[in-house]
Amino acid sequence: MYAGDELSQHLLHTGLSHQVVSQLRSPGGLTNALDEEDTKVLHALHRISVLKGYSNPLTEANLRAALSSMTSDELSAKPRGKQVTEIDVIAGNEYKENLHRLGETTGIDLDYNVHFQWYPIESQRVLLYATEMGAAEAYADALARRHFTKGSASSEIATVLDAAAEIGLDRDAVEHLLLQTDDYKMEVLQSYRDTVVRHHIHSIPQFTFKWSQAPWRPISNW
Repeated sequence: MYAGDELSQHLLHTGLSHQVVSQLRSPGGLTNALDEEDTKVLHALHRISVLKGYSNPLTEANLRAALSSMTSDELSAKPRGKQVTEIDVIAGNEYKENLHRLGETTGIDLDYNVHFQWYPIESQRVLLYATEMGAAEAYADALARRHFTKGSASSEIATVLDAAAEIGLDRDAVEHLLLQTDDYKMEVLQSYRDTVVRHHIHSIPQFTFKWSQAPWRPISNW
């Protein structure tokens, strides 16, 4: 899992320089910091782990233990072409653990061992179809439950068909739509372009605030 720019920002806010953060986020960077007994880095990581509520605060002992149990598969992953480093794996595992605990509070048992595709076009084509049938929310819920808790990828047509059939959509009609037509495909592709180019959304969740309706008024016109 790539921890993203958020982790770098947290590290910079602790007072580490851009150069140090860049070195730490490079392959082998955490190992080097531990070998050099870099107290600034260790203090920064511990501070972040406490503020973010990590289940295992990032002490030197915990970091060394995490490194020793890290697998080559975890480090070889390249989500969206990003290089995953040691600190990404540790932070990513904490993110997963926190999400798992949150899910448990609502009766959701999250399963991360599922194939992931960044642009699940087919499932979103069916979402538009379900919208016209007045069943968008029910379909999205059925699909999400399969993807996040049952290990059935939302990008696989079999999963999409099962979710559609569960909520009462005609399975044969949905299969025909996906395999025999291009219905809704251009709308989905256009939405991807609009998301990045027009709305400037590059990550989720995205929060947009409209200040035009702010309740305050200026005291003067200066």
